[in-house]
Amino acid sequence: MRIIFVFLIMLSTSIAKDFYTILDYALKNSPIINIAKIDIKSANYNYDFYKSYLYPELSFNADFKYSNTKSNDYKRELFSDYNNHQSTISLILKYDLFKFGNDYYKIKSAKENIATSNYNKCYKELQLSLDLLEYYKLALLSENKLKTYKNLSLAYESLYKLSKRLNKVGELDLINVNSYFLDFSDAKTQILKLEFELRNYLSYISYLSNLNIDKIDDFSKIDEIALDFLEFEKTNKFLELNSKIKSSMYELKSLNQYPTISLYSRYDFYDKTKNNYQDLADSSKKHGYLVGIGINYIIFDGFKTSSSKELKQLEINKLNQELIQAKLEYEKQINELIFFIQNKDEIIKTLKIISKEANTNELYIQKLHKTGEKSKFEVINASIENYKKLQNLNEYIINANANAIKINLINNQFNNCKKGY
Repeated sequence: MRIIFVFLIMLSTSIAKDFYTILDYALKNSPIINIAKIDIKSANYNYDFYKSYLYPELSFNADFKYSNTKSNDYKRELFSDYNNHQSTISLILKYDLFKFGNDYYKIKSAKENIATSNYNKCYKELQLSLDLLEYYKLALLSENKLKTYKNLSLAYESLYKLSKRLNKVGELDLINVNSYFLDFSDAKTQILKLEFELRNYLSYISYLSNLNIDKIDDFSKIDEIALDFLEFEKTNKFLELNSKIKSSMYELKSLNQYPTISLYSRYDFYDKTKNNYQDLADSSKKHGYLVGIGINYIIFDGFKTSSSKELKQLEINKLNQELIQAKLEYEKQINELIFFIQNKDEIIKTLKIISKEANTNELYIQKLHKTGEKSKFEVINASIENYKKLQNLNEYIINANANAIKINLINNQFNNCKKGY
């Protein structure tokens, strides 16, 4: 049973996974997205924290005092019957009635931060998707090249062996033999480099997805690609930066130096005996209260507020510049994709024709070789050209499919965003 279980685990890890399967797992399990979810929770708690300023503060205070003085006259003034003990229990209520919008704007800023965190998570989901797509594409390109160079290695090995035989009988000089050897050696070196490159890309896919990946499938064939792109103002990046700007503007408004009008209320239970607090509270003749309204206005704070305003304004200016930069980057990305799409069909058509011609040429030379009209060298060289042309075609198709998926991810970024946290 244990052997079967181990076999199933090995089988499951060796099955090739397609892009969307990996992407779906990544969006659910990636630490990058999980951190963004925690940021949303933090923003919600921060919002609750600032809302707490709208409620009054109620506190409990109890103290016991003992005083000893050298002057009996002073004792009479402070403590009747020369009693040096004083006990007090107090309930204190404090409520800021009006702060000229200070708390209101802080709450608005905190609420906007919740939206910012949500848009940021959506943007990170898109970036993770695009990064995963890029490395998935690079892995497929490496696999395509690796397949080509394995075929080239066999072809160059045949040329090298054939050249050595011809050199022994004097039909080919040593320079050509060495040339074929170098081609063969280069192909083997390229195979080693591509195998390392492929492992590196698969490792990065595993890192991004939090999933062990050792094999991947080709992109599924995509027929039509839409030329309509999502407006920048509807992208998650714009919504995130725009929300950050709003939040910072609310914070800036909350920094205005206005007075605070507060309600103050205090109810005391007091006594001048050594009785415990329970006895103290039972004495209805020893209660008292205090109610008042106070105004607090800081005349000079050492330029703290003005400095904070300047910093916040600079932050807003920086965010506006980031918004402009993000728009330029988005437009550049879209223009590159549009240029690729507009030329895609024509280039693929041309590459298919070239690949087909190379294959036809190889078959024709093979026939001529059978009749003795073409040498073995020419047959193998025709195969080499065919491999290279097929690699170029497959490489372009991989890029075309990757760009089609990229357009789909960009255009559906808001719909694809996993709402909530």
